[in-house]
Amino acid sequence: TTGLTISSNVGFVDVEEVRFTNKKIGTNGNDDLLTLASGELTITGNVNMTGNLKLASTKFTVAASSGNTYVDGELTVNRATSLQETLEVTGETTMLADLKMSKTAAALTHT
Repeated sequence: TTGLTISSNVGFVDVEEVRFTNKKIGTNGNDDLLTLASGELTITGNVNMTGNLKLASTKFTVAASSGNTYVDGELTVNRATSLQETLEVTGETTMLADLKMSKTAAALTHT
């Protein structure tokens, strides 16, 4: 098979408003938005999406329509976490510190 090879003696190639520099792709004002390596893509800056996000097919997904997130693995959170709705746990729950309930008439119910 044959292909098209484009090279430059000034270090980059501009096609319309897209700049190619070695293994980097960007614009003429920000030439390293994407960096390619063997089996790896590095993104510098923000990623704005309007569709669903899927990593490793189904390992981590975010539905664009609802924001619902699925994690197929262990989730580690190193800082305080706020939940606005119910926390539902299937399986054992291990708490390594005190349980604090701040509602005046809080109840702990066992069924």
